[in-house]
Amino acid sequence: MNKENRRSKGFLGMAFIAVLGLALLAPDLGARDREGAQVIVTMKDWSNVQGELLAVQDNNLILMDSSAVGITASLADVRSIKVIKKGTVLKGIGLGLAVGAITGALAGASSYEGHVPGEGWIPLIWFSRGQLAFGGAVVFGVIGGALGGTIGAAAHRRTFAINGESAFKIKETVAKLRKLARERIS
Repeated sequence: MNKENRRSKGFLGMAFIAVLGLALLAPDLGARDREGAQVIVTMKDWSNVQGELLAVQDNNLILMDSSAVGITASLADVRSIKVIKKGTVLKGIGLGLAVGAITGALAGASSYEGHVPGEGWIPLIWFSRGQLAFGGAVVFGVIGGALGGTIGAAAHRRTFAINGESAFKIKETVAKLRKLARERIS
């Protein structure tokens, strides 16, 4: 193995470790500035209340609407709650693109066998290790981005029915909503 091949493998290994480290740290970076989920609450009289879910206390939802007014909605008056997850499509595209690009770059670079033109290869399809890594990153990145965007779009909205549900089901729903609120008050 020549000196250039060892350097490129070392660089790819260090780049992979750096990107993996950043990906593992990313969820913790914004944990202090937590926002509650955006929700649309449909009341039994078919009126809608939309805002950020601040907390779930006892059987009440505490929301803040766009004009920064606090609203309390009793679960006894609620028909359904629709949770709108912001940015899941873009996050899915970004994550898919990053994972796909890293995977493609590693796959492309590892597929290099050091062939020289004229040894059974057509010179037009002979590529260097860097060109294979770049090509793999582009192809896998596009595929990963498309898959991530599709998964992000599918996970975009979730609706919880309240009206007519059993006490056990409502209790489960309240527990799920507490996890989505800005403040997790028991």
